[in-house]
Amino acid sequence: MSNPVRRAFKAHRKVHKDLAGVEITVSRGLNTSSVISATVGFTGETLFDEFGATTFTKHRDYLVDIADYDFGSGEVEPQRHDIVTEVINGVPVTFEIVSANGDKPSNYDNRDRTIWRLHAKEI
Repeated sequence: MSNPVRRAFKAHRKVHKDLAGVEITVSRGLNTSSVISATVGFTGETLFDEFGATTFTKHRDYLVDIADYDFGSGEVEPQRHDIVTEVINGVPVTFEIVSANGDKPSNYDNRDRTIWRLHAKEI
């Protein structure tokens, strides 16, 4: 049985998805796609070049339940170049899953490893 903190986290995640969730379509290749409910976050990345210039890049992140990242044959791990399509203000906007801060294209977003944080950029 789970402890009160884990039960509270699960309840918070459900409410967060209900209130702030968005429907996204995740595609891999030409014939594989899935509609998923996700919440939106952001990750920042700072790059320095040899001339002392600084570039800050802001990535759109999608928080997705691991069990939902499924193309029909069971859970799969997100990969670079997976395509995410979200309708924003009535317009479909396409994002590509990318690596952020030299890291993997997705990270676990909680201690129990039940949520992916997908790093994406608009294409």
